[in-house]
Amino acid sequence: RYCIEFLKNFIDSRKQMCRELFGVQYILDILSSVYWYKQNELSSPHRHPTANASRPKNTQIKELREMLLSIITNYFKDGIFKDEVLGIFRNLLISEDDEHICEILNLLLGLLTSKSNKSVVDIFASYGGFEILCELLRRKDEDVKLLCIKMIILLINSQHIPLRIADKLRFENTDPLNLVKLLDGTPFTLQIYDALLRWALEQFNAPGPSDKEDAEPSKPTFLTIKNFNIIIVILALLDCDGTNPMVQCRILEDL
Repeated sequence: RYCIEFLKNFIDSRKQMCRELFGVQYILDILSSVYWYKQNELSSPHRHPTANASRPKNTQIKELREMLLSIITNYFKDGIFKDEVLGIFRNLLISEDDEHICEILNLLLGLLTSKSNKSVVDIFASYGGFEILCELLRRKDEDVKLLCIKMIILLINSQHIPLRIADKLRFENTDPLNLVKLLDGTPFTLQIYDALLRWALEQFNAPGPSDKEDAEPSKPTFLTIKNFNIIIVILALLDCDGTNPMVQCRILEDL
C-alpha cells in the first residue's frame, strides 16, 4: 500500500514525465497481472516465489486497485489520448475478470460524463466501440450487462455521437433477435428489465418495478417509448431459462 501511495504521489507531482514511464497501459497491466480478482495464466501467483509473502486480501486488493485507477483518472484530467483509450478497449476485450471489467467500465462512464466527453465519444465512434459493447453484453455477469446498457443510453443521448452510431446503439436497422442472442443465457431479472426499459425510453430516470416481490404496485406513469425494438427484446427475454415466474408477472404488469 505504501509503495502504491508513493508511486501515486510521485506521479501526481510529475504527470507529464510519468505518463510516458508509468502510463495508462502500465497501470492496466498491473491491475490485470498483479492485483487481479480472477486469476489466469498471466496472473502473478497467490504467494510470491522469492519474497515468500502472500498477496493482500480481497478487501485490500480493492483498495489498492482504487488507488491505481485514480492515477488513470488523474491522467485523463490533463487530456485524453486515442492510444490510451484504445488500450482500455483492448483490455476490456481480453479480460476474463468480470469484476475488473466492471471497474474499467465505471472509469469509462466517468469519462463520458466529464468535460472531456467529446474526445471519448469520438474515439468510441471511430474505433469500434459499438462492437466492443456487443461483445461485453454477451458476458454472463449481470453487472457487466447493466453497465454496458447504461453506457449505451449515455452515448445515445450524447450531442457528440454521430447519427449512424446512435442508430447502431438503438439496434434500429437489425433484427431485435440479434440483441436477444447477446443478452440470452442467464435468467431475466428485474434489474435487467429496468435497464432495458430505460434503454427503450432513452432516459435514466424511468421508473421501473420494485425489486421486492411483495412491494405495493406503484401508480402508473406514462412515458414515451422511443425504441420499440427494445420492448420486443424484453418480451423475448421473459422466456429465458431460470427466470422467476414472479419476475415475469411483475414485468408484464409493469409493461
